[in-house]
Amino acid sequence: MLKTDPRVDNILAALEKFSTSLNQQLEFNQHTDQRIAAVINRLDQLEDRFSQLATLIQGVTSMPTSSSNTSLSQDNSGPQHPASTPKQTAESFTGNHQPKSNNTWASIASKPPAPLTFIPQSPELIWDNIKYLTRPLAQRIGRKQAEWRRRQLKQLQRKRNRILRTYKSTAVLNDRLSGFEASIISALQQEIAENHALRSSLRWREKGATSAGFLKRLSTQRLTQRTFPTLVDPSSDTVSASQEEKEQAVLSFYSQLYTPDTALSLSGFSHEHWIEHLASKGSISSWHDNTSQTPVIYLGYGIYSNPQQRATYIENLISKIRTSCQLHSSRNLTIRGRATVLNSLILSKLWHALRLVTFTSSELGTIQSIISSFVNRHVKLARISFDTLTLSRSQGGLKLLDPTRQTSALQWGWLQPLLHPDQPSPLLLPSLPFLRSTLSFSLGSPRFPSYHWSLLFPQCRPSDLPTTGPPVFNLLRAVDSIQRNFNYCFVDSPTILRLPFLSLLQNSLPNSNPFTTRFSPPSTVLRDNITIRSHLYGSDIFDIDPNNLTLSLKQSFRDLPHPTSSARAINMIRTRTLLLDTFTLQAMSPNAPRPLTNNPQIDVYNPPPLISLHFLLKSLVSCHLDLHSFQFLIAPPSTKGFKSLPLANPLPLPRPILPPSKWKTFWSLRIPLNARNTWFRVLHDKIVTRELLQSRLQQPRDPVCTICKSSMETTEYFLFACPTKRLFWSAVFSTYMPSSISHNTYSNFCRFLLLQ
Repeated sequence: MLKTDPRVDNILAALEKFSTSLNQQLEFNQHTDQRIAAVINRLDQLEDRFSQLATLIQGVTSMPTSSSNTSLSQDNSGPQHPASTPKQTAESFTGNHQPKSNNTWASIASKPPAPLTFIPQSPELIWDNIKYLTRPLAQRIGRKQAEWRRRQLKQLQRKRNRILRTYKSTAVLNDRLSGFEASIISALQQEIAENHALRSSLRWREKGATSAGFLKRLSTQRLTQRTFPTLVDPSSDTVSASQEEKEQAVLSFYSQLYTPDTALSLSGFSHEHWIEHLASKGSISSWHDNTSQTPVIYLGYGIYSNPQQRATYIENLISKIRTSCQLHSSRNLTIRGRATVLNSLILSKLWHALRLVTFTSSELGTIQSIISSFVNRHVKLARISFDTLTLSRSQGGLKLLDPTRQTSALQWGWLQPLLHPDQPSPLLLPSLPFLRSTLSFSLGSPRFPSYHWSLLFPQCRPSDLPTTGPPVFNLLRAVDSIQRNFNYCFVDSPTILRLPFLSLLQNSLPNSNPFTTRFSPPSTVLRDNITIRSHLYGSDIFDIDPNNLTLSLKQSFRDLPHPTSSARAINMIRTRTLLLDTFTLQAMSPNAPRPLTNNPQIDVYNPPPLISLHFLLKSLVSCHLDLHSFQFLIAPPSTKGFKSLPLANPLPLPRPILPPSKWKTFWSLRIPLNARNTWFRVLHDKIVTRELLQSRLQQPRDPVCTICKSSMETTEYFLFACPTKRLFWSAVFSTYMPSSISHNTYSNFCRFLLLQ
């Protein structure tokens, strides 16, 4: 049989010895109990004798004194002869025994009292008395101390959080928190953990200290748990009972458990010489390339080399999300609880995969449909829109995470250090230099060798870059979702001449701009001009003055690669069909400040240094510009930092139903869960009424209330405006509501419904 650690055998042997000693102690206690019972029996007999003597003494003290000389022995009176009369007994007793009794009491009174003797108690009785007094006292003190520890720990944690919010410097935090956390918080947490550990073994202590049978059963269970009666061999699926067969089954199980990973072809192509070499070594049993049917799963990420493998991985992941939603649909969750379960539990595998795996818009749309149906369970006609669900709770939403936006937010942890011009490589990202080299190799070109150009301007990217597959696409999609506002940036003239023409144009205008009404984005204006969109650069549009480094529109188009397209683009600029960006207009102004340079020669053939992109990069990673200090506020490399950035295509905010303070009141109300669900749907006007039902199902219009048959059944009428329902609500208000709002039920209920 399989054996466990020999230290366990030693412990069990000690337990058996302890059990034997306890049995001996019980036998000794039983013998002691018999002796105590015999002593108690003798004491009962003595108690009867003393009671008879006490009765006799009481009778003597109540008898009158007589001088008769009648002898007790001669008259045969006394206790031995109950037939004698009291008078005879009194005369004989007092005549013969009263002088002796008086002398005896006088001698006793003349002697000093004998010292009291102390009968020592047994150690068992002393210990029982101590436990009887100590246990309730310890329980009472323990309860008070446990409550005090919890309160003290919460107070100290609040103090620590306040320090973390107040001081941002690492040096100050280390100085203030090092001793504070180690000496106080850690000690309290250690005491709480030790108390929990003692309480976990309460049953063993209470039973094991007093019950030998409990210890015996415990040792027997431990003995049976040390052995496996049968084992299943995973190689043959047969049941093994003998020692040799079980050892072989264990060997087979662990040999398969620690099998080396599959050999993976990084290029996706098959290499016969590698396959033969690995097969001869016998260390790797399988090979994966683009001919395999399924992808390789490594640390939860899918590694694939053909579209079929990728589709298999995505389908399996979506199937897991759908199955999890079906399992959690049976739980009685509120609408807010469903959003919480989605964000933290069901979609956790998706958040993990989104860091490296690229999802298409249709795949993200499928996931969005699944989670939206999970929140709107059993609702087909009046579903709350997904855009409303993703709003914050102060805006009337549920703070549900949008997979599309979360994809970009998860990439921001890499993008921020990649784009930040002043920040060196973080210590927690040692692979960042390799990522920089990979991006420059994937996104670079002879004209734009660094990846910074491609991240800043989409027109600088290679034309043959795939839109799905490599994780680089996730970075590009994330950076394209950020608004590019270069209005407060300075770009030197050589950099503008090197940029694509589309990078120098305005793509959107604020509502306050006078040209907003007749503005069209360049993608719309140049839809049919492929040459202008793809082949023109700043050097095809502008001339540079080497004296003051200002730009001006070209007057002559001779010797240009595309003279006709250049002339057409300049004409669109002059007619304001195309609007130049602010940093381009600044380079054309002779009064704008420019850096001093000692080299008036402009090299338009070699790329300018990255220092020329400094302001553009800082503007892209900033969420705000302080106009007083003219400093950019850099967003931190976290999902929260990404969500503070302005979006390139922000969703229009819906009309607010309630102000944020009212929504805060709504979520803090102590009401039943189902009532909150219904109330939330009422506030969003998502109650299925007769009018809505007939319009969605395309049935004949008959929206009259089925109860009163007198008015159209709108949401308001369906809830409480119907006369029959209004009587019910009037009774409810008069019974449960204060007298200040119990009158005028209809209007007060409307105000109460909207938290007014």
